[in-house]
Amino acid sequence: MAHRRFSPIKGLPNIGDYQRAILSTRGLVSYWPMDGHFRDIKGTNHGTANGGVTFGGSLVAAGAGSFDGVDDYAQMSSFMNGYTQFTFEHWFKMDAVSGGGYSMGHNSFNDWNGPILYILPTYVRLTVYNASNNYDNYFKTVSVSANVGHHMAANWGNDHIAHIYIDGLEITGLTYDPSAIPPTSVNTAAPFTIGQVRNVPNNYTWFKGLIDEVAVYNTVLSAEEIYEHYAILQPRKKYWVMPAITAISKYYYQQLINRRAA
Repeated sequence: MAHRRFSPIKGLPNIGDYQRAILSTRGLVSYWPMDGHFRDIKGTNHGTANGGVTFGGSLVAAGAGSFDGVDDYAQMSSFMNGYTQFTFEHWFKMDAVSGGGYSMGHNSFNDWNGPILYILPTYVRLTVYNASNNYDNYFKTVSVSANVGHHMAANWGNDHIAHIYIDGLEITGLTYDPSAIPPTSVNTAAPFTIGQVRNVPNNYTWFKGLIDEVAVYNTVLSAEEIYEHYAILQPRKKYWVMPAITAISKYYYQQLINRRAA
């Protein structure tokens, strides 16, 4: 995979570098940079804002979607039906008091119906439902800082292996809780939404905080690809300390250090 370099101007990261890297990544289906809109700049899955979503705040670039945790969300048409693998990727900042919640996925008005990604300051979860309410469920209790910007990615394949990453590093030891007949593909006609999930009529789970640079791929991205996406928007420096959530392999880490030191 080609290395994506940082802006040479005073060693600072460049959002244009990040967006070009995302657009050139294998398997990309849809990409919403949220630069004041919910247009898909890769495909045609454009979204509409609901509930008074605004754009702004400080995340990775001007224009992050700001969700109030009450009734804000964006909705797109269904597009992941039949996927046998996928990766979700985005940046987020949870409200310091009661932030987090559902961030993206497919869901219907009457039931969960498709893959969903859920974030709280103490909990992360990726669940893949099908139309018969069979599911693959992966979760773990973790500590995710509120009121701080984070990169997050999660992927799943029909081999029933899933990965969740925070700030480029994999969260290991996920609890796997499948139904009796776990799904082997995404089976949904439900719309794709950002910032909200509806599980039964008038019962909603909302995200409170900022969401930015949302991307969906029809493949499982590698740990190195995910880490490089995260690293693009970090200030350039020769050495840095790896967060303690867990680690990608020492080999990949050393390669990234060598590249950034070049």
